[in-house]
Amino acid sequence: MIKSLKVAAHDYAVTEGPIGYYGHCDTKRHRIVVRSTDTSRDKAMTVLHEAIHAICKEYGLCQYFAGEAEELVVRALEVGVTTLFLENKQFAREFVKAVSKA
Repeated sequence: MIKSLKVAAHDYAVTEGPIGYYGHCDTKRHRIVVRSTDTSRDKAMTVLHEAIHAICKEYGLCQYFAGEAEELVVRALEVGVTTLFLENKQFAREFVKAVSKA
């Protein structure tokens, strides 16, 4: 599993732990924790989900929604982006290749 993610100007450490829920994003300490007992697939989805929380915080989007509303938006983006890339593998490859050149 990936050990860190760059979100805006911050490096977020990514760790596994014995937590009672899928994951947690601590935007003050720049840390993402995922449940250590989950499958690789679930951990990857959780890292994406928690990274979206970090993006919302770092880019000032959290001011527009909070609590359950934030969770609904983050979940929709997590599933939407994942589905977009899984159902459009050629686009996903071309996207990564194109933006990597920038």
